[in-house]
Amino acid sequence: TERGEIFPALQSVANSPTFMTDQPPANKQGILDEAAASGIGSFGYFPEWDELDGSILQPAMDLIWAGEATPAEELPALCEQVNQFLTDNGFPK
Repeated sequence: TERGEIFPALQSVANSPTFMTDQPPANKQGILDEAAASGIGSFGYFPEWDELDGSILQPAMDLIWAGEATPAEELPALCEQVNQFLTDNGFPK
């Protein structure tokens, strides 16, 4: 828990100084916020997720996972495409 390699099951531990350190991952508060906002059966998906994932995210990630592109090469354009997709679909809602 101190090294951020596992996510604590107890909220008291997740919100403690032991977990909330400046050690990676840097998005620990985001994880806690999403967990607090979720409910039973909630996955944090939005209606346009399948389109975004299938048409933009997966093709770019497949290149990275296959070793055909590096994250440094692929991710800047991917971020621009995702931002444009979200804007075109009225996000933030």
